[in-house]
Amino acid sequence: MTKFGSGEGYLSKSRIIGYGLIFFIMLTGLALAIGGIAARHIDCKGNNCDNTFRYYWWIIFYTFGTWVGLGYLLNRRSLTEYKLPMVAFLAVGSSQTMPLADANLQQWQNCLNDVISPDEIEIIDYRCTSEFEDNASAAAAGFVIITICNLLWVVWAGSLKEPPPQQLKRESPNSVNTNGSTKKVDDQRPPLPHS
Repeated sequence: MTKFGSGEGYLSKSRIIGYGLIFFIMLTGLALAIGGIAARHIDCKGNNCDNTFRYYWWIIFYTFGTWVGLGYLLNRRSLTEYKLPMVAFLAVGSSQTMPLADANLQQWQNCLNDVISPDEIEIIDYRCTSEFEDNASAAAAGFVIITICNLLWVVWAGSLKEPPPQQLKRESPNSVNTNGSTKKVDDQRPPLPHS
């Protein structure tokens, strides 16, 4: 049985290049987010560092797991069968990475504008150094790229056409007409190959 979309053009050269480019951009965003958050976590001076960054790490690994599933479904050519859950996973990931991007952008912007007073430094667990600004901007850029890629996949996967319905019911050799009489029906199945 052939799957929907498994024709000659399913894995054309342009699609392979397109998928490869999108996955490269996705992994670049993921690397930026991991690098920025890891450096911020290491440099964190407060008492609440693990709790502050636990949510960041959870979302990063959730996103990575969703992308592994997406790659698996694309490789198996079965994304149309699982498009609804995949779109839901990607949409949830996007809704969670947007606030993380915003939080890093706000902290980076506050440091650039010297908005943070010395009294607030102990409360928010970071100090405005050039290294912190670089890490916050890298994490923000990574989360923005992740969000954009997730939203592109949501639009693309959500617009996939459903596969044509499979005809599960076969005509029996003797079918009953509406008047109750039986009539011999030609079998529509292809002939078996002879050995």
